[in-house]
Amino acid sequence: RENRNITQKEYQKFWEWIGPGLKKIRYQKHVLWLFENGYLCAFVTGQEAEEQLRGEPVGSFIIRLSERFDGEFVISYKHASGLRHYMIQPNDTADKKKTLIDFLGQHPGFVYILQVRADSEGKKVFYKHNKNQVLSKYYRKPPKSKPKSLNPNNNPYDDKILD
Repeated sequence: RENRNITQKEYQKFWEWIGPGLKKIRYQKHVLWLFENGYLCAFVTGQEAEEQLRGEPVGSFIIRLSERFDGEFVISYKHASGLRHYMIQPNDTADKKKTLIDFLGQHPGFVYILQVRADSEGKKVFYKHNKNQVLSKYYRKPPKSKPKSLNPNNNPYDDKILD
């Protein structure tokens, strides 16, 4: 590992990126739980997520912070058509009655949630778990069989989750 000082500009950019996400983690209990237990992989890039998902079955997914949109969460997932990225939209978790965990539970295409942990050398290690076994005790609403269509956005992420 290289130790180096960062510039004030790098420091500012980092906090502009991480700050909004940390606020969500801190003030939304379900998001805090995901983060504390390694199911919200805050420091996994899109490229790292893709590398990990290549060896996983269809339906596997990683929740992570967006690299492009400050404080936004992305679900990187393996679909039959390939590796995809979906940025959580405001209406996906629009009120306190529908959490990120509820959103995940309502999408049958999300089957295996990947958890990240650090080994004794600090290297990321991923563990695959059945989504419902991990999350079902936190569902507020029973999972639906079909997700609602989502509004398209002009960004690099999918505008809907592929079934």
